[in-house]
Amino acid sequence: MRLRLVLITFLATLAAIPPARAETYRAMGLGEIGDILSCNRDGAFCEGSDPRIALTRTQTIMSGASHCDFRYRSGPAQRA
Repeated sequence: MRLRLVLITFLATLAAIPPARAETYRAMGLGEIGDILSCNRDGAFCEGSDPRIALTRTQTIMSGASHCDFRYRSGPAQRA
């Protein structure tokens, strides 16, 4: 059996996210809960698309950071 692990890391800034979700939620008066409405679903979306994909992110623009640090890892299926 051969295992293959793939790791993809990227940083997203406001300029890289069209349209800028953080700015949109702030303009609607929902800036404080924008990360709950939008960012929290990203990991589940990945796992639902392919159980071998896992997302790790320690900060988001929506929660006040300068960037989002996405780290996608692909390997054996993740266990719930």
